[in-house]
Amino acid sequence: MQRWDTDTLGAAWTSDAYEGMIAALEDDSIQGNETTSFPGQIATYEFFFHRNRDRGGPEKMYGKIALKQNRVTILILSAHRPERQTLRP
Repeated sequence: MQRWDTDTLGAAWTSDAYEGMIAALEDDSIQGNETTSFPGQIATYEFFFHRNRDRGGPEKMYGKIALKQNRVTILILSAHRPERQTLRP
């Protein structure tokens, strides 16, 4: 979560990342990509989500999560400003 803290200038709590990602994953229209998984992970996905700011409206953020072997636990791998405006196909 170091990049999250840096990219939000320390103005967002870690829970803001969780809440934004949960809201995105609960949205049936969310689109993302499956990406490289590592040992202990069943699948890994990248997607965009929004962080609600106090001023200036929502901010687009990049998220990457992995489903662990137990098929119950989700690991947050990344939460930060997007480095590009589209996901790789």
